[in-house]
Amino acid sequence: MVFIDGFESGDLSAWSSSQTDLGDLSVTTSAAIGGIFGLQAVLDDNRSIYVVDTTPAGETAYEARFYFDPSGVAMASGNAHVLMMALNSSGAVAFRTELRSFQGDYQVRASAVRDGGGQFATPWTTLTGGSHFVEVDWHTASGVDTGDGALAFWVDGEPRGSSTTLDNDTRRVDSVRWGAVSGVDAGTRGTYSFDAFASTRGVYIGADDSILLPSPTPAPDMIFADGFEGGDLSAWSAVKSDGDLLVDSAAAMIGAYGMETAIDDTLPVYLSDWSPFAEKEYRARFVFDPNSLSMLDGRTHFIFQSLTGGSKAVARVELRYKSGNYEIRSGLLTNDSRWLSTGWWYISDEPQTIEIHWWASPSPDAPEGGLTMWINQIQSETRGAVQNFGLQVDFVRLGIVAGVDAGTLGSMYFDAFNSHRETPIGLP
Repeated sequence: MVFIDGFESGDLSAWSSSQTDLGDLSVTTSAAIGGIFGLQAVLDDNRSIYVVDTTPAGETAYEARFYFDPSGVAMASGNAHVLMMALNSSGAVAFRTELRSFQGDYQVRASAVRDGGGQFATPWTTLTGGSHFVEVDWHTASGVDTGDGALAFWVDGEPRGSSTTLDNDTRRVDSVRWGAVSGVDAGTRGTYSFDAFASTRGVYIGADDSILLPSPTPAPDMIFADGFEGGDLSAWSAVKSDGDLLVDSAAAMIGAYGMETAIDDTLPVYLSDWSPFAEKEYRARFVFDPNSLSMLDGRTHFIFQSLTGGSKAVARVELRYKSGNYEIRSGLLTNDSRWLSTGWWYISDEPQTIEIHWWASPSPDAPEGGLTMWINQIQSETRGAVQNFGLQVDFVRLGIVAGVDAGTLGSMYFDAFNSHRETPIGLP
């Protein structure tokens, strides 16, 4: 063990130094995640606040674990800052852990600096509300140009990304900063808590046996629904439109209103729903009418996508015009970045109910992911036995999502969007 502190002394005396910004970083009972005391960080300006441990001494292997609860901090989507930074005696960074907000969710990742410049970063991991623990394992390369340095990252004991091919033989760890270390901006304000810091010389630490994190509350089956009956787009998390997304009665297929998506250029215009949360299974249904949209023969574009927190599409629905007919197909992404699609299925030029069910493989050892599509509640096709372990749905887009070309003009109608975690949705 290199260093350990759970703040049970009631102060910061175990740490080599601290930067508290006149008390914005303090030990309090309200910040305790385990035991009686924890470290409270108040973010009321852009100044960095952190504690420093100088116990490490030229370490070539270093592992750190800590608990934290970010739920008291409001962050604008896209804002990120550093929670922990390991440096050598000259101030060169070996690795970092970061927190960011992405479309309403907290996310964390770790990154390691390469000698020649640049960095390796793990994927962002989405967090539920409340307390979590993260652990980082870092090693230097064994020699010049050997490229066998390593970084591994865990969240709540689950592996979340790693590399064993880093060229970082010149890096060392002589000190560690922990807190709101750098990068806090004006869109980030509030209070969060830290606790139970521990470090070793490359030995896995794992959970603190004295800290029992509460089990997450089971999520409801319903994720999100909107039939545009409010007469506007306010139910959606974000709207990308240059005036081409309209809620009007002309587009209504269920109820009094629907969404008209006008196409007069090649710019994507769509609605985003951020309600999904690290979903390993996702169902979506919407009513769609091509509305005599003018398309050149063989041209396609995407009308729906589900995406990870890193904005990687994992499932999609595509529209095509071929030989005088409209057709749709759906597809899903594999772990090796290949798209597997259903066949093209004919739809008439009138309202259609489209539903898809996507699920991720439960383990890296078995290809058990897949996707099923229904048209007007009739199952059209399933693509199963897919290896897509680790992919998830964090948000979705509906509209002219991508791929529209200059030969596509007119408007399409959407209505009655609904999404579930488990149960089939069916006709509106």
